[in-house]
Amino acid sequence: MINFYFESSIYILIDEMNMLMSGLNDKKQRDYANKKFTEADFAIRLGSPFRHLARYPMQGAKGQDIIVDYKDFEIEVKYWRNWFGGTGTQKATWNNSFEKAYDWLVDEIKNGKKNYRAIICGWFTFFEWRELLQLGDSAGQNPNVNDKRLEILPFLKCEDRRIRTVRTNYSVKSDMVKIRENIQINWELFGVENDIFNIVMLY
Repeated sequence: MINFYFESSIYILIDEMNMLMSGLNDKKQRDYANKKFTEADFAIRLGSPFRHLARYPMQGAKGQDIIVDYKDFEIEVKYWRNWFGGTGTQKATWNNSFEKAYDWLVDEIKNGKKNYRAIICGWFTFFEWRELLQLGDSAGQNPNVNDKRLEILPFLKCEDRRIRTVRTNYSVKSDMVKIRENIQINWELFGVENDIFNIVMLY
């Protein structure tokens, strides 16, 4: 299964970020997350065990970030960052930050590519979820959550349907989501609450 091939690099990456950030104050940690760490950095670290067997086209939201031809693996990588963290750029839209990739994965599984396609998403845990993804059903500092968006992010929980209470649910580390009768998406959460970086894999 595709998840087995990436587990070691995922755990190593989480350890690397814990070690790197341990010597930095809060401001320097956020500067690194906002300005120095990129989606390309994330993808290359994930694919490093494949060495020269992996390609990194990094194109769009249709599994073109990591390709391992001999295994027929295609992986879409998403680095969820704080888009308002002094970078001068707007937050990525929900469609670009996750929905397009999720729709691609559903279509690929429907076409018989289960266990050959995946989305791998990572984020720094010192940001609130409202800083990382557009999970509200309207604009504002603390709108109601969009229930449909939370449904496809089953590793999140919300206490009172308000954005500020969205948290990572560490009590469940893996599960399966049934999309339609013949389409199931597995997911695994890597990292714990004390880790500086968490990763989720959907496949």
